[in-house]
Amino acid sequence: MFYEFKQTNVSVNQTIDMGLIISGVSENYSEKDFNLSVFPNPASDQINLNFALTKNTFLQIRILDMNGKLLNTIHSVELTKGNHKLILDLKNAANIQLVPGIYFIQLVSESNAIVKKIMVLTN
Repeated sequence: MFYEFKQTNVSVNQTIDMGLIISGVSENYSEKDFNLSVFPNPASDQINLNFALTKNTFLQIRILDMNGKLLNTIHSVELTKGNHKLILDLKNAANIQLVPGIYFIQLVSESNAIVKKIMVLTN
C-alpha cells in the first residue's frame, strides 16, 4: 500500500503534524514462505533469483524503484510447489532498461510478499 499526502498553503518554517493510522492490513511479509536468494548483488548484467514455494501458488515478480514505484511486472504466473530459478537480465528486465542504481525485487503471492534490494552497476 502506498499513501500520498499533500498539504497546500504551507508557510515557510511551519511544522505540520500529519498522523497516519493503518488498520485492516492482512498482508503477511514472510521470508520463510519464499526462501528467496538474490545473487550476485551488486551486479551489472544479470541477477539470479532462487526461491522455493511451500505450495502451488500464483506468483508475481515485480521490479520497484527506490521510491517503491512499480516499474514492471516481470512474471505473473501460477507456479508449483518447490524450487525455482529465474535469471533476470538487467539490461532488458521485462522491456525496461535498468540504469545503475538501487532497485527492489518483490515476490507477491495470494497471501504473502517479500522484497529484496538489488544494486545495478555499470559495465
